[in-house]
Parts: sequence; structure tokens; C-alpha cells
Amino acid sequence: MRRLLLLLAAIIQTAPALAQTLSPDTEVVQTVAASQNGVALPSSTGQAVAYATCQQVIANNLAVAPRLGYTVDTAAGTFTDPQTGITIQQGCTPAAPFYIPAPNLPGGSAPSFVAVPCPVQGPGTDVWYIIGQSNAGNNGDGRYTAGAGAFMYAGNGQCYPASDPIVGTDGAGAGPWARLADLMLGQKDPNGNKIANIVIINRSVGGSSVADWAQGGIFNAKITASLNDAMANGYTPTRLVWVQGEADINMPAETYINDFFSMLLTIRQLGLTAPIWVATTTMCNLRTSADPHNQGVINRAPDYYIKTEAGRQNLRATQQYIAHTNQNFHEGANLDSLDFGLRRDGCHLGSYGLDQEAQLWLQAFTQQ
Repeated sequence: MRRLLLLLAAIIQTAPALAQTLSPDTEVVQTVAASQNGVALPSSTGQAVAYATCQQVIANNLAVAPRLGYTVDTAAGTFTDPQTGITIQQGCTPAAPFYIPAPNLPGGSAPSFVAVPCPVQGPGTDVWYIIGQSNAGNNGDGRYTAGAGAFMYAGNGQCYPASDPIVGTDGAGAGPWARLADLMLGQKDPNGNKIANIVIINRSVGGSSVADWAQGGIFNAKITASLNDAMANGYTPTRLVWVQGEADINMPAETYINDFFSMLLTIRQLGLTAPIWVATTTMCNLRTSADPHNQGVINRAPDYYIKTEAGRQNLRATQQYIAHTNQNFHEGANLDSLDFGLRRDGCHLGSYGLDQEAQLWLQAFTQQ
């Protein structure tokens, strides 16, 4: 106990300003700053807890870490895995006013979905087919409505003006796609034509694994059905967009690659040759109101953080490997490059974060 108290005192001394301004019962969000061999990795957040609890968890982990084979720097408040070179520094940041323990609430007024005539696909019509998990859907904060020339395809030959939440996928909030559509109008499509119209076909499913989209997976038939419907109604995708990975940070690279290409084979067997953009995305540590006091989550041990960061690094490398398979593959947005402060619920982006993501996709789509 004495050692624990000394460790706690040392940690508080490393952040005197925070310790002086926060009372023990102030609600804070757990944070994790990670690095590997001195190079910073994307940071993340955890549960919302009392400041005293957050500090106690940090002290506990620094006390336990040596028994797990990790090197502790008490002054810096870090523990390091000698094998991987991964260093973890846990911290606490005030929850108010930005961070919320409840699910991310959609911002902006609810759109009025009124069907409009679908544009005819021709030169200058860019058709995006998007699949993946929740960060590809409508789970962000801050609904957005695109201007003229941007449409979303609901299926069965029905179109709407592009507006959050995008039809065809899940979530009631926002994503980057309507924002991106405004940025892409007037740019060049993959065939070099100036873009006059954009049609968004989004069929993502929150929480889905790459295995769910592979042949034999529960959403593989969704790919075939949705693409057959789109093509029967005049829309052949000019871009394929893959935004998935957060559910699979512990999946072996070979398994992920095999499942990804199994998914892509389903698309190619339909005769589609459109290029594919593969996002780099591994960060999701969702806070919800369902169980905000889950002690197993609050008191995650040092080895959880080390293994999680190692898994994320492996998956990032896998996604970037896939993105360079051949000239028909491209790197998509690197969502992991967006600071954890932009993820209000620990996973999904707020309005400003979605603006930044849209800029990343603009760069990815136009630098080819």
C-alpha cells in the first residue's frame, strides 16, 4: 500500500496543474498516450470516471507492470514492453464540456427525406460504393447536407439529396460522405472526367468484421444484392471504399488479408473493375451509458494496453499493405491520424473531426 501511495504521489507531481484544479470527484475521461520506440502512436480515451479513480487506476498499473515484465518509469508515469518497444502513459482529462459518457448524439436538424429523380450515370457521374463498419456509417456528430449535384441511393431506383444520415447504412447521426461530396464536385473522377454528379451508395454495418463481408460471412450476400440492385437501376460504381478494422485489431494479418480479398472477389465476380480505396482505421474505444461503471473496462491491466497497441500496429500495416497491392488499389483516409480529442465518445468523430476526415478523403481521391 505504501508503494502504491508513493506511485500515486509521483504521478500527481507530473501533472501539478491538473491535480490542483480538479477535485477527487470531478468527472474525467481516461486517456492513453502510446508510443513505440520513442515514436508516438495514435492516442485514445477510455471510460468517464471520477478523477480519484482515474489516478488510482494509473497507480495500480504502474505497480503491477513490473510483474508482467514491463519497465516502469515512475517519473514519467509510463510502462514499456521491452519486446515490442511499446510505451503506455495513462492520464486523465476533464470530461466536461467536450467528452460525454453517453452515446454520441446527432447534431443538426433531422433532414426531410424527399425522393428526387436519380441522375443518369454518364461521364462525370462519380458513384461511390461504401462498405465497412460504424465509422463508415452515420455514427458521428453533426449532420450535414450537401449542395446540388450530390445524391444518395436508397435502392430500388430511389434517390435523395445527399444528407446525413446517409440512407442505406446504420446510425442516426453523421458521416464524412455528404461533406466529401461537396468537396469532390468539380474534381476529376477515376476516368478523368470533371465530376458533375455524385451518387453515394453506402451499405456499411456498425461493428462488422472483415469476416462478415467475406464469402460465407453474414453480410456477403448484402454486397451481391446491393450491387445487383444498383447496376439494374443504372449505377455501376466508379469507386469502391473500404472503411473497416476497429473490430479486428487482434486478427492475424494473413486472416485479414484473405477475408478482405474474399470480399473483393465477390465484387469482382459481378464484373466490377472500379478501383478501391482502403482506409487505415483501428481506433474505437466506445463509451456508452449502458454500463459506465464497468470495472473491467475502467481497471484494464497493463497487458491489455500493450496487446491492444500491438494489434493496432499490425492491422495498420496490413491495411496499408493491401492498399498497395496494385495500381487499382489506393490508400484511403487515415482515420487513426485524427486526434483522440475529435472522438467525443471514444470512437466516432464529432463535427469538426468529420470535416477533417472529409479533407483526408479528398486528398486520397484526388492524388491518384
